[in-house]
Amino acid sequence: MPLKYKYLVQQMTSLDSALSFHKYSRKQECVQFSEVCDSVRASFGRDMNVNIFRQILTIVPEFYTHLWINNKLTINTNQDLRIIEVTQKREEVIKQRLLAICIECFRNHC
Repeated sequence: MPLKYKYLVQQMTSLDSALSFHKYSRKQECVQFSEVCDSVRASFGRDMNVNIFRQILTIVPEFYTHLWINNKLTINTNQDLRIIEVTQKREEVIKQRLLAICIECFRNHC
């Protein structure tokens, strides 16, 4: 898998960790995306932005719900990210989909 895809998987797992923290520790149902970005940056030293979030949504749109409230992006998920099996399954799903994209690109260019 290309390095940029591995990076995207890492970004998604960081996003899930930060979202879980805000959702369950702070008891917020919908979390402002800017708060999640700040948490990802502080906890993992990674930049998270709307463009990366869009890339993740392109691959796994069912993982997150998002909407704009008062000109602020809010995000949520309907899965319990505190359960390790759930987060492992999510990581496996995005990896499989990215690998399928790699295989399709390879077939189209060979």
